[in-house]
Amino acid sequence: MFTITLWGKMMKKSRRTVKGQFTLFVGLGVAVLLVIGVLFFLYFSGNSSIASVIGTTDIGLDELEAEDTAKECITFYAEEGLKLVEAQGGFIELDRNYLTVNDKDIGFLELSLDEVSEDLADYIEEGALENCFLSDSTYDLDRPDEISLDLEFEDEELNIGVDWPIKFSDNGVAFSLDEFNVNIDTKFKQLYEMADEEYYIDYGYQYEVSDVYVTVFEEDDGRIVYLNLDEEYFLFAVED
Repeated sequence: MFTITLWGKMMKKSRRTVKGQFTLFVGLGVAVLLVIGVLFFLYFSGNSSIASVIGTTDIGLDELEAEDTAKECITFYAEEGLKLVEAQGGFIELDRNYLTVNDKDIGFLELSLDEVSEDLADYIEEGALENCFLSDSTYDLDRPDEISLDLEFEDEELNIGVDWPIKFSDNGVAFSLDEFNVNIDTKFKQLYEMADEEYYIDYGYQYEVSDVYVTVFEEDDGRIVYLNLDEEYFLFAVED
């Protein structure tokens, strides 16, 4: 009798275990079917939230990379142009009177700071259009033939406002460059304004004024003036 009773209890326990396992498997199966159904819905839905989030993230990264590339391009040609301006009396291209010293042409101080800014803007625009964003491995480019640049020299930097609305597109994904700013550390304005005062004509050949080191070289057709402030300089010619 004890054996039969024990066997009955074991059978009841076994049936409960089997029933619990069956319920667990059914639940798991339903969950798997639900997941598959959701994935199919999102895959075939043209405006799925997952696709939207992924697309937005990719576009954001590409926009940041495009803007960084544009800033690097503008910065490079601005710095190259500044080197020419500082070494040639304010000129990008020497098409006016200049002195030649040791095979180096140095322009006379004839331009205003606004004229220097205009020439530098033209130089930056030409360099950027000829060498930047010529193609892209991912996107088709719609690139305008001009760049709007607004240059302003401050005492210790050059501020450049840039409007270069390049459009990027690929399989329905599209974005364009927004307006951005580039700031370059330079004390060129201080040097140029000091040069424009013409105080150096009545001084000796080497001296220091307001932390600016000044050197004047006598030449047959005029003088060469070298102004140095910290690690920056400005070289120009003046008539006797």
